[in-house]
Amino acid sequence: MFYAAAITSHIVIWRLSCSWQRLSIYWLSVESALNIKQVPRDETLKRKLRTVTIFICFGGAVEHLMNILSSIGLHCAPPDVMRTYILKSHGFLLLEHEYNEMIALAVVFASIFATVLWNFLDLLIILYCKGLTSRYLRLNICVETICLETQHNNISK
Repeated sequence: MFYAAAITSHIVIWRLSCSWQRLSIYWLSVESALNIKQVPRDETLKRKLRTVTIFICFGGAVEHLMNILSSIGLHCAPPDVMRTYILKSHGFLLLEHEYNEMIALAVVFASIFATVLWNFLDLLIILYCKGLTSRYLRLNICVETICLETQHNNISK
């Protein structure tokens, strides 16, 4: 289920990223139509996105390592680490008598790839949300400024 969800999520994000340029052009046209002259830049956004990226990458790596450690335990002998990990964490794929080192390497690679992909997709969703939140906050500031100017002009007339 995890692998299917990772692949499906990847396809959905890929489709979103392909349409992102078209969506941003549409967004700019709406802002132009609404006569929003200038939306101020968020000078802290780059730093916030980097901080979130570092935190998610570090957290994802720690989570994956903790998952591996919980599967093999601390008492496992070094030569049996791979076998123990594969049979405990991916026992739904292999029975003990079917274990093979080449299959184990492929499963470990697929597991790591799926985990990295899953964390990457989570990161993309978080970064999109932070970017959109920043944009909406700045748009709200512009709208508030326009409303205050309009209100001030109406009062002075």
